[in-house]
Formats: sequence, C-alpha cells, structure tokens
Amino acid sequence: MNNSRQQLIIVDENDVPTGAYEDKGECHFGDGIHHRAFVVLLENPKGEVLLQLRKHVRWDKFWDLTAISHVLHFEDYDETYEEAAIRSLQDEMGIDGIKLEKIGGFNYFAKYHAHCENEYCAILVGQYDGEVAANPDVI
Repeated sequence: MNNSRQQLIIVDENDVPTGAYEDKGECHFGDGIHHRAFVVLLENPKGEVLLQLRKHVRWDKFWDLTAISHVLHFEDYDETYEEAAIRSLQDEMGIDGIKLEKIGGFNYFAKYHAHCENEYCAILVGQYDGEVAANPDVI
C-alpha cells in the first residue's frame, strides 16, 4: 500500500477514536494529528529481543524495535492493533503466525523540523523463534 494514501485512525489522548480519519502524510506535519500507532517486541525462548535496522528517509540505519507502524482505516473497516502488527511483521520481516498481546500504550509527541510524531502508541509483545526474511525496502 502506498504510504501517502494510507488513512490513519484519529484518537484522543485516551485512545478513543474520534470518528475521523486522515492521510498518513497529513498526520506527520506541523503539530501532527493524534493517531493510532504501535510497536512490537518479539522475544525468543532465550529472552533475546528481535530488533531491526531501519531503512527510512529520516531514520535510516537506526536500530528499532521488531516492528513499528500505524493502524489503518480501510474503506469498510478499521484494523485492530493486532491486525496492523501482523500485517507489519509480514511486510517487514516475513514473519507469520504470531500470537500477540497488547500490554499497554503511551502518548508520544516529538517534532523533527517540519515533521511531527503525535501518536497513541500501543505496545504489543509475542514469542518467535524462527527465520526472518527482511524486506530490503524497509529494513
């Protein structure tokens, strides 16, 4: 899916949807528009966390959590956090069949020149001890 056309779910500080949706690009300029996002941490049986080396316009070659992205609105429904995280794990790492648990969340605000992160970020965790097929376009 083209990032510039992704529709994000707008929420308040308590992660309650406002009923509005906005283009991903619009959500990340100026003071941003508060929307849903998530981070995923996958751990193997030894307690080691799977990280990724980002490939991104602003965050190139930064180590990051297992997966990070946004929860999307589609024409006929809104993704859940778990659906969005599974989509991201498949797209970024080639990981399937993961059971995830949402363990919390936090509000995140940071400005970087003209760009802005203004998100309610859910934290999801799971277990994984398999192969990774990194997508070279993002990691």
